[in-house]
Amino acid sequence: MRLLIVGVNYRPEETGIGPYTAGLAEHLSEQGHEVVVSTTFPHYPRWSWRPEGCGPVDRLNGVEVRRRRVILPRRRSAPWRVAYDSSFAVAALMSGAAVRRPDLVLCVSPPVQAAFAGALLARRSGAPLVLLVKDLPLEAALSVGIMRRGAGYRAGEWLERRAYALADLVVVINERFRRSLARQRVPGRKIVVIPDWAELDRIVPRQPDPDMRKLVGGANDEFVVLHTGSMGEKQALSTAVRAAGLAVRAAPIRLALVGEGPQRPGLERLARENASAGVRLLPLQPAADFPRLLAAADAFLLHQRADVVDSVAPSKLLAYMAAGRPVLAAVSAQSVAADLVRQAGCGLIVPPEDPEALAAAMADLRADDRRHEMGPAGRRFVELHFDRSTILARWASLLSELAGRRSW
Repeated sequence: MRLLIVGVNYRPEETGIGPYTAGLAEHLSEQGHEVVVSTTFPHYPRWSWRPEGCGPVDRLNGVEVRRRRVILPRRRSAPWRVAYDSSFAVAALMSGAAVRRPDLVLCVSPPVQAAFAGALLARRSGAPLVLLVKDLPLEAALSVGIMRRGAGYRAGEWLERRAYALADLVVVINERFRRSLARQRVPGRKIVVIPDWAELDRIVPRQPDPDMRKLVGGANDEFVVLHTGSMGEKQALSTAVRAAGLAVRAAPIRLALVGEGPQRPGLERLARENASAGVRLLPLQPAADFPRLLAAADAFLLHQRADVVDSVAPSKLLAYMAAGRPVLAAVSAQSVAADLVRQAGCGLIVPPEDPEALAAAMADLRADDRRHEMGPAGRRFVELHFDRSTILARWASLLSELAGRRSW
């Protein structure tokens, strides 16, 4: 099978969607399929170019990777986001047109505009089009205030409906995403649920590494709460910094924020203003050090804005659970993340954007011996439901079956 994957994020990006797209592409290549990826240069989560070591055409772990530059947003606004998404669709169409007749085209959304480029490339070759929905961008834009319900939102809904209609199959990573697709009139028979996976072989429960523990700022008696990944509007991490300032008054608690994103400068200022809060900010760490970083924590923090409910299924939660530590989930009680934490019994659910509640939860978790049961419960849950080899096998079977139905 010759497979064309269209996705805006790819290696060497280490957070978000990119590692999953790369993992799927490389697995299919290992299975003997010819895989080409149409993407752009690394830029997430910093939203600035990091093209070092990446050329217009590379071969990475058996996968041919084609890259073109796109318009990066200069500020957080709907027009800039539309420009970014649309420019990627144009870039993907141009680089994908150079690929010899694929047997199947797989587009990763967001951006949803990629589906239109993918549809043109698929129809040209008589190949099926699969749309993989990783986030629900319209609902996410509403939740962080980038968009309001109105003419722009209705135009976005129309665009999404058209994109879903073009696809032969729509894959979602969480059962709850079906709600949005049902509102967009996607027939149930066109929807398949295949979740993201946890890196169970790479991320395992282990004793803290003294050097990594020192890096995150944890003294021997401190209870280290760790957040990793993007620092954007959806995460609302200013609440966590304020909570740490309250929590440290009652107990030796350290908050470590590791990652990048548009909100990082503001978080750094807030941490300086609350110098006694016990907050340590670190840049993204090398992927090889990620398991050691997770093992250095006593608990993990997952924080989302209060109005983030069905739009995001955070992949970092799977990594947290795989590491065998309890999770403080400051999220909407109705969210996808809260559902997972409840099902796994792996942590505490805390009202989001509430510093006092989060500070109290940090102190409570430190003093509660049940945390030693929560971590292993999370590990067992991901072993049962999010095993990488099982999920990749489902992908390989699905795509091979669809490719066999192509029209000539």
